Amino acid sequence: MKRTCTLIAILAFFGLVLSSYDNGVAEQQNQDRTGAPGSTAHCGVSCHNAQNYSPTLDIQLIDPPSNTAVSEYIAGQTYEIRYVINVATGTPNGYGFQSTALFSNNQNAGTFQNPGNAVQLEDVNGRHIIEHSQPHTDNTFVSEWVAPETGGSVTFYASSVAVNGNGANSGDGFAGASLSVNEASINVLENAQAQIEAFAFGKTLSVTSQAAFDVEIVSVNGQKLLSLQASEGKEKYDLNELPDGIYFVLVPEQAFAKRIFLGN
Repeated sequence: MKRTCTLIAILAFFGLVLSSYDNGVAEQQNQDRTGAPGSTAHCGVSCHNAQNYSPTLDIQLIDPPSNTAVSEYIAGQTYEIRYVINVATGTPNGYGFQSTALFSNNQNAGTFQNPGNAVQLEDVNGRHIIEHSQPHTDNTFVSEWVAPETGGSVTFYASSVAVNGNGANSGDGFAGASLSVNEASINVLENAQAQIEAFAFGKTLSVTSQAAFDVEIVSVNGQKLLSLQASEGKEKYDLNELPDGIYFVLVPEQAFAKRIFLGN
């Protein structure tokens, strides 16, 4: 009888440990399983390793005004970081993930804030962690991320799972991924001699110049979108054709660049 009770207690204990993963291993176990340097074994090694569903993980850094993915960031700006778990086979009962953002020296890069549905912010030994707060039937997790003021290369590391919901880690699938982004290479500055001024109001760009210059409108990824001609004096340009978002006004001849926001 005593042996039977002991066995029941052991089984109950392991059941509790496995079910505790539902709320995220950072919250429940103080574990970093993001796959980042210095993390413990990710969930595809320590658990959820059956590789059912053949999941893949896509990490996207989204510019909120335009709702488009970007490959570079502007220091101090707020973005949405999006984790999308896709499966090739079967229908999972739920999804989970864990992620962090680090500089090349493995220090925290930027700040996570305002987590979305079923997402929570955690800390593991000083490392900022974002993870699921409960298994989620939606395959997408989101949060805001404020880019660092200091700039530099940033890598997002993440682990994700697609689970069958049987209360154990058997029969599930794991996918890991990383996304590296650099600070936008365009140097944002004001012309010291004030020969050019540029301001945006809604979708109207106003340029005041002391001479005629070629003006370029450039995306945050460095892609030239429009070429304009600014005459001496004040010119206004209707830029309704461009989506809401952040852009740069460049005058290469004068080494002038200014960041603007188009939208209401």
